[in-house]
Amino acid sequence: VGASGHPPGPYTSAVMAQDLAAVVDALDLRSFHLAGVSMGGAIAQSYAAMHPERLRSVVLANTYAVADAFTRAAFESWALVADAAGMAVMMRQIGPWIFSPAMYADEPARVAELIAGAEQTTQSSAAFAAQMAALVTHDSTATAAQLQVPALVIAASDDIIIRPALSRRLHDLLPHATWAEVPGGHAAFWENPQPWNTAILD
Repeated sequence: VGASGHPPGPYTSAVMAQDLAAVVDALDLRSFHLAGVSMGGAIAQSYAAMHPERLRSVVLANTYAVADAFTRAAFESWALVADAAGMAVMMRQIGPWIFSPAMYADEPARVAELIAGAEQTTQSSAAFAAQMAALVTHDSTATAAQLQVPALVIAASDDIIIRPALSRRLHDLLPHATWAEVPGGHAAFWENPQPWNTAILD
């Protein structure tokens, strides 16, 4: 059972946003900035649609309003790998999807260290598959156009799983959005954190 008290079932960005709302209420946060990356960006979009009055701004990084066929297929393939081979193998194969070619060339030891750490996950393949299903079904195209909260949309130039074009479509839907593109792959906040952090702080 999640923080909001709902039973296990189809997990969506809206369901996870309800859990986020329960955490916000428990912490008595009345006005705050919210940043979400990838699936967190989908959750942040759903939360912003539900509780815009709580937000001073929202950062939506390496995320989208709705996945295209390529990104849906990629997430579905990740769920298949996790189910067939286990989470350690899933985490091992994720590297080329989330780190850029430049990081593989310039920092191979760091790539290996990050992947080795990810292989230690205790998340079950079923929970991971539920997250992938939430990503595949996320669609905020109707609510994004109504969102009045100031938004920053960040894309990473070498992100191949959520390509900058997908993030740009989200940006174009939002009525009060600014755009930033930073170097790196999907995990740019690990790979090259300074430009990513600067974009948010600015």
